[in-house]
Amino acid sequence: MHVRHSRSVGRIPSAIGVVARLATIHARKQGVALRPLLQKVGLTAQELADVRTRVPVGAQIELLNRIAEALDDDMLGFHLALKFDLRQGGLFYYVLASSDTLSEVFERGARFTSLVNEGVVQQFIHGRRLGLALVYTGVRRQDDRHQLEFWFTTLLRICRQLTGKQLRPARVRLTHQRAPGHAALARFLGCAVEYGAPRDEFLFDREAGQLPITNADPYLNRLLIEVSEETLARQRRASSSFAARVENAIAPLLPHGKALASKIAADFVMPDLMRIGGVTGWLRAAAIAGAAGLPMSSHLYPEFSAHLLRVTESAHWLEWQDWAYPILAEPFALADGDLVIPDRPGAGIEWDETAVKRYGYDG
Repeated sequence: MHVRHSRSVGRIPSAIGVVARLATIHARKQGVALRPLLQKVGLTAQELADVRTRVPVGAQIELLNRIAEALDDDMLGFHLALKFDLRQGGLFYYVLASSDTLSEVFERGARFTSLVNEGVVQQFIHGRRLGLALVYTGVRRQDDRHQLEFWFTTLLRICRQLTGKQLRPARVRLTHQRAPGHAALARFLGCAVEYGAPRDEFLFDREAGQLPITNADPYLNRLLIEVSEETLARQRRASSSFAARVENAIAPLLPHGKALASKIAADFVMPDLMRIGGVTGWLRAAAIAGAAGLPMSSHLYPEFSAHLLRVTESAHWLEWQDWAYPILAEPFALADGDLVIPDRPGAGIEWDETAVKRYGYDG
């Protein structure tokens, strides 16, 4: 399966899978039974064996979590990043390695980050400090620790190798929490790590941006940038391909890892909001349905599904029940066969606390 991907709402972001492959190799050497873990996250050994195949970012994150648990290694991502060959980053690595200065490394790292991982958008920071801020897209940030700690460790290794200096960041911030005593990452970085931060950041003092790259090659860099821009353009064009979206959504779920749109397309789509994976799952399904021109209706949860249908390209029918009305402070109104979405904060749902107590059941 060669995963193609889309940049539209609901796409499934993919990655080149370096850390997923490193983790499986390490786990296999430690005697971990990989097949059940791969099945649980929707990947196959064949996909990981082919380095040309991209993997869904969400599956990569979940795989790292499961392998870390199997190995009882709470710092798996950090440990995997310490010794692997940085050239495994492929085109992305060589764009950075042929740049002229460290500032260009960060700038181009932000520009071409989707070549490596579409689920993590890197923003170039160039002010009082220099570096990257990270924003997750299409995947849940709260699920990820190992992938991001792998990347920050790898990023510092790249900076040190390309400049020939034992650099230390001025600030490293991670939004996930760590229990006291996890000092290994901080020791490697050479600075304190702020866990539970408002956003993920990897920053140097501004002056570090002028450090020259030891093997800078402007001619090679110009050529690699052209190739990278062409690759980004292909990714954008893929967003209009229905077949690609179907492959992204379905192939990881099939044992043979292949899917044909003509074999699995339906006439109508009616997802259940809870079972499809909430808002994220709905938006993924909506993108596929919209690209195929398939009418999409809701199943249950009308108060919340109504909001999502408003942003669904091929919205069809809202399935309505008044089951929740007895415990809602202000039930949604009906008018001429339509459900009226109230102009209230959030989903517009507020509980009738008295009714909740009255109907409450402690089993």
